[in-house]
Amino acid sequence: MRTLLVAVTATCAVIALTGCSTAAPHHAARSTAAHTTRAASTPTPDPGIAVTCAGLTELETDLSAAGIERSAGTIQDAGYAAIVNLTPTVVSGMLRTPNRGLVADLTSIQDAIASSPPVVASAQFDPDAPAFSAGMQRAQRDCAANGTPLVADAPAGQG
Repeated sequence: MRTLLVAVTATCAVIALTGCSTAAPHHAARSTAAHTTRAASTPTPDPGIAVTCAGLTELETDLSAAGIERSAGTIQDAGYAAIVNLTPTVVSGMLRTPNRGLVADLTSIQDAIASSPPVVASAQFDPDAPAFSAGMQRAQRDCAANGTPLVADAPAGQG
């Protein structure tokens, strides 16, 4: 239950930080083909990419913690699924943010969510599926190139 509360709080924080103002249509995000990353030598990180990377850090932390807690038996499948099922909302919120970065990466992650069948009952997708993992890895590389790497945190006592 504590993990679910933390995940919901983190999701609300990410959505609040990303500004969720006027929603951009999903098809508009798809039409943006180019990555909005900068070279690793760029002294000042792009703030839009930095905001996206912060949101993805929270997402990755929540999914990792849920997987660890499910494996340890601290949460049951229903709790795990509840945390996993926040992912589409978080990614959609980041795509609607006016000064977002990594649109192509977020779209790839969103597509992976839609195409990765769940392995846990009531979960919307499998966060360990190759397509989702590949999308997150691309985002990790682009965040690192921007100077704002993803850094997942593990709650105390989980490794």
